[in-house]
Amino acid sequence: MTNPLPKLCIVKEAAALLRIAPRALLELERAGKIAYVQWNKRVVRFEQEAIDEFLEKVRFIAGGQVPPRKRKPQ
Repeated sequence: MTNPLPKLCIVKEAAALLRIAPRALLELERAGKIAYVQWNKRVVRFEQEAIDEFLEKVRFIAGGQVPPRKRKPQ
């Protein structure tokens, strides 16, 4: 049995999987926080494996609770 080809997601699909806005995903990409495949300036794709790896990196477990957000002083 051969290995299946990796699934490539367009920005909209990858953002939906992460439940974030496409613009937020592109900011993560520009910051180097998520791996991507780029053929030219306009064509960017995200492998399913890269999305899974990103989720593992950002997963936070603290006794089953998510820490409260820090608020900016007003």
